[in-house]
Amino acid sequence: MLCLLFAVMLHNAMCCNQKDHSALLNFKHSIIDPSSIFSSWSHHQDCCEWPGVECSNITGRLSSLSLPCDTEHSGYGSQEDKSHCLTGELNLSFFQFEFLTHLDLSYNDFKAFHYDSSSCANSSSNLHYLDFSYNNHLKIDNLQWLSCFSSLKYVSFSGIDLHRETNWLKLATMLPLLSELYLSSCKLRNISSTLQYANFSSLQVLDLSLNDFGSVLLPNWLFNLSVDFSSIYLSGNSFQGQLPEGLLNLGKLHSLRLNGNKLSGPIPNWLGKLEHLQYLDVGGSPGLIFEFDSLWIPPFQLLDLSLEYVSPKLPAWLYTQTSLETLWIYNSTISFEPQDKFWNLAAQATTFLGLLYNTIDGDISNVLLNSTMIFLGSNNFKGSLPRLSANVVILFMRNNSITGSISSLLCQKVNGKSQLEYLEISDHYGLSGGLSDCWMNWKSLVVVKLGNNNLTGTIPTSFGFLSNLKSLHLNDNNLFGEIPQSLQNCHNLKFLHLGQNQLSGKIPNWIGPNLNILNLRSNHFSGNIPLQICHSSSLTILDLAYNRISGSIPSCLSNMKAMTFNNASNDQFLDPLITLPDTTPFPVVEDLLLLMKGQELNYRENLKLVRVIDLSSNNVCGTIPPEIFRLVGLHSLNLSHNQLMGNIPNEIGNMKHLESLDLSTNQLSGEIPQSLSQLTFLSVLNLSFNNFNGRIPLGTQLQSFDALSYIGNPQLCGAPLPKNCTHEDDSKPIGEDDDKNESEFVRSFYLGMGVGFATAFWGVCGAIFFNRGIRHAFFRLFDEMKDRIYVMVVLKMNRLH
Repeated sequence: MLCLLFAVMLHNAMCCNQKDHSALLNFKHSIIDPSSIFSSWSHHQDCCEWPGVECSNITGRLSSLSLPCDTEHSGYGSQEDKSHCLTGELNLSFFQFEFLTHLDLSYNDFKAFHYDSSSCANSSSNLHYLDFSYNNHLKIDNLQWLSCFSSLKYVSFSGIDLHRETNWLKLATMLPLLSELYLSSCKLRNISSTLQYANFSSLQVLDLSLNDFGSVLLPNWLFNLSVDFSSIYLSGNSFQGQLPEGLLNLGKLHSLRLNGNKLSGPIPNWLGKLEHLQYLDVGGSPGLIFEFDSLWIPPFQLLDLSLEYVSPKLPAWLYTQTSLETLWIYNSTISFEPQDKFWNLAAQATTFLGLLYNTIDGDISNVLLNSTMIFLGSNNFKGSLPRLSANVVILFMRNNSITGSISSLLCQKVNGKSQLEYLEISDHYGLSGGLSDCWMNWKSLVVVKLGNNNLTGTIPTSFGFLSNLKSLHLNDNNLFGEIPQSLQNCHNLKFLHLGQNQLSGKIPNWIGPNLNILNLRSNHFSGNIPLQICHSSSLTILDLAYNRISGSIPSCLSNMKAMTFNNASNDQFLDPLITLPDTTPFPVVEDLLLLMKGQELNYRENLKLVRVIDLSSNNVCGTIPPEIFRLVGLHSLNLSHNQLMGNIPNEIGNMKHLESLDLSTNQLSGEIPQSLSQLTFLSVLNLSFNNFNGRIPLGTQLQSFDALSYIGNPQLCGAPLPKNCTHEDDSKPIGEDDDKNESEFVRSFYLGMGVGFATAFWGVCGAIFFNRGIRHAFFRLFDEMKDRIYVMVVLKMNRLH
């Protein structure tokens, strides 16, 4: 009856086999599921309809179980967040499914692996696809159990620790149908370097990159594989010696990656006999000599080409390659002469053009860029910005010598509808003029990064046409005026960085409902902090420092829920994603320079883990609302150089993850709360120049800071200050004896210093504040001078005591 009901409800779908149903439930109960993926795996639903489960349309039996963890939002090179992935112990004995052909548990976080060899006879002989890759904490001591699955065609253990398995090669050859084997980053140590033959009758793809084979020659068995072998990946090992001529035995080889090894000698001419070769990477081996006959024309046409350490010019044969899809040139000193010839070649690289960290002195004003992804960072390109075709999705241009106006690119006429989603033109101090008002021509933009240029004028209203915009960086320019109201049309905006400009007016009350990061640092914003910011439940960084903001700190800041968690999850902070024309997601790693722990630090991969509030150097007044200390995930709180008064709320002890606290140069008073000593992660503390009194709370935490953290509070005593808290001291009226001497010293010190300092100070202020390049240097200089003052005061206080 149950199957009949499912058949009616699910349009005659097959009902799940009871044996498969029970085994799947056993698997469910054996592991930990933080994201409740298995919440719908219940007795009340046909198991063929469960997420990740597929059944055969013919037999109704389980044919595929695919539960990879989605970690794509972590970005390239970052530490992946796997807090939402399946974890626990992986027991392969649960997968005794006679019809199972596909098993994918990749990118999860399993910690241990078990398989009962006695179950081998009952295992699926139909399993074709097995992927446990990038369970990075998983170790598998042996692979003997692989022989139970003789039908395997695809096996991937990349990212799994297999260092105890020394016989992996022999075990792999026991799989007669194996066509693809991926063992990258497995800590393998034995590659059987003396073996002449390995009996792989069906193998076509082999990935052994990033292992621990040591400095050995490439083994001969690699060149005696099947006649249909097509791809070999050996990058990131320590293979040495010359390229062996045995490679010619692999006549159908189309992809060869040997980059990041210790190979030496010339790249041989016989390599041209590999007529099917489409991808060749031998970069990162400075011992290789890149020399060809100037008249040599290779018999092959490459699809992908990566060149490194090329000098002084590109080889002539490169211009015979008319089928390139990807072209990489990096760490080279080359001249594009004639330039038209190179850029015509580059235009053929339809997918990817990367020119990074080169010494290229060329004018690109008249160049038309056509590739889908273009990376032109850290070269020496000159002239104005190039033109773009409608095909370009990503344009990355950082740190060149571009001059002129950005309008030459933005206001150009594009043939067809633009697909541009990522635009970064930063660190070009010769790029000047306004932002132009042509943004309506680029409605597909998701990320705009124009920081560290010399742009001026106001933020144009046409930014409001960018409804897909998620990230906007206009920092470190000379922009002025108010934030345009049209920007509120960018409903998807997650990252807004307008710091280090000359923007003014009030902070708009519509700003930030969906923001993760808001940085308005070092501008001229005035007025109160808008209460609407409190509704920014996903905000993780709020930096309003060095403005003219007044009023009190809103107690409703405690509503910023993302700051109550110590770790970011995917639904709290998503890296903006670029979607390429083939629907491939391209993760974007954000970066931000933050002033934390008394120094400027650039946060990139770990930016999503940081929680910061910085309201320093404003005109904020009133008391510190105790509600703000509900933000227990906060790492840095800076309220210094304001006009705050009253006590430090005792609730500060709730902020267990706080690493940096600066309340200096305010009018705070009362005793330092004992609860402050409970902040065990606190590594930077500054309570100087307030009106605190009494004993500094005892405990290893607060006594670990030096006297500079507390100086300028005449009535404060106890270690690490030189002033002892004796009963006699406590009974003296304020202003007598040592306190009187100390306060007189401090006053006279500052008075004497002030006369000389003021004259020089006001003489250079105008020049400093009209020059963005030295503004930050000035603030650092002022802080250093203040530190020297602290030291001198401490020395004087020691003499007084």
